[in-house]
Amino acid sequence: VSTQSTGMYSQNVTLMQTQKFSLRSEEFPTDRKAKKKSIDVRFIETFLSDIIKILSEPDSKGLPLDKQTMTIPIIASLGIMFTVYTENSIRPLHEVLQQQVHATVCNFSKLTQTFNTQQVRTWLLDHMHANPFTSKRCLMHGKTVYQKPGRPLRRSSDISIENGSTNTLTRCRVTVNDHETPKERRLLAMQYVSRQISVLSPETLLNHRVHVTHCNDASIYLLSSMKCISVKQCSRTTLVTGPISGTLYLTGCINMRIICIARRVVLRNCHSCRLYLLTPTRPLLLAGCNDITLAPYNTFYRGLAGHLSHANFSVSKNLWDQPASPMCKEGDNNKVFQKLPPENFHLFSIPFNTEGTTTGLVNKLPHPYEESTARARERVNKWYDSVQKCDLSETQTAQLAGTLQARFHDWLETTGNHKEIEALIRLRDKS
Repeated sequence: VSTQSTGMYSQNVTLMQTQKFSLRSEEFPTDRKAKKKSIDVRFIETFLSDIIKILSEPDSKGLPLDKQTMTIPIIASLGIMFTVYTENSIRPLHEVLQQQVHATVCNFSKLTQTFNTQQVRTWLLDHMHANPFTSKRCLMHGKTVYQKPGRPLRRSSDISIENGSTNTLTRCRVTVNDHETPKERRLLAMQYVSRQISVLSPETLLNHRVHVTHCNDASIYLLSSMKCISVKQCSRTTLVTGPISGTLYLTGCINMRIICIARRVVLRNCHSCRLYLLTPTRPLLLAGCNDITLAPYNTFYRGLAGHLSHANFSVSKNLWDQPASPMCKEGDNNKVFQKLPPENFHLFSIPFNTEGTTTGLVNKLPHPYEESTARARERVNKWYDSVQKCDLSETQTAQLAGTLQARFHDWLETTGNHKEIEALIRLRDKS
């Protein structure tokens, strides 16, 4: 951010084609590598005169640049490319230029309500900087929520438990930029979370944009109301979220299990992912997606109702089973996505307690899935009834319990789920 009173940064012009799916920029999570940021700035510096020439008033296009003028609506249209960050708040470009200190520099005429084109161009170039609100900057300069075992956490309720050798966590970072950004640009960045369970407190996540990158073999719980979530280059990870008022965007992900409530869901270049969704809009499967399995939202946590209210999210409409795949050829949809068979549908239990009043699913399951869960409950109840009817002695009960426990441990070892159980035990001890 500029040390001057006003700093301005270029919007992400390289992702404009993708951003057309979200009308409001704050709802769509975007990020760029450092080289892309410099490319954006250089592009605008090189072609700013041409852009202004196109937008200038028709009557002044034949005049020299220092004689041309720009109206307030033309300046407002430049706000598509620029966001102005001043005095710890974000303001529209045309409003900032009308402030006395800047209006004088840009030769603003109150009589004609116009600016001098040459002066506006000079002002833009003098105040333009790379975007200070990216996840890269957040990871480099943000406050650390979690880095690796043994480091103090930002809040006692922010817990990340390792589930493997410690050397895999040397690059793991979870940071926030709350200390240097306005509320509408608050960001939480999570990178290289590997072989562990990561739980962040609702207060840490509330109203944040979230970027999750390069995570694998992990379980991540983001149980709060958030603006948007971007998940990139992750694999073999379970991600459970609270209500997302904007977009959940997945790109380059493999073998993911996503359980989320989001106003929009967009996937690109994702393979073998299973999504349990509650969304009022059709999931969008863009180029490069295949073997995507869709199912209705299958979990709850005690604070969910409050977060739904905070996000102004209605659960009456769920279009999880009506994905749009505009990049697919006709007849190829079966290769891209399928609905989860009801017999393979199970409710997901969040393995820790949260504050709140929600005690069951907030969404109504489709009839086949409701029947499947009812049959599962019936099988469990039938098992308990059968055990009670056997009238076993204490010795026989102990033998049965021992046999069941041994079989359960065998299953944990075979599936690898014993690591998650061990991590959950450490999570309980840490909390």
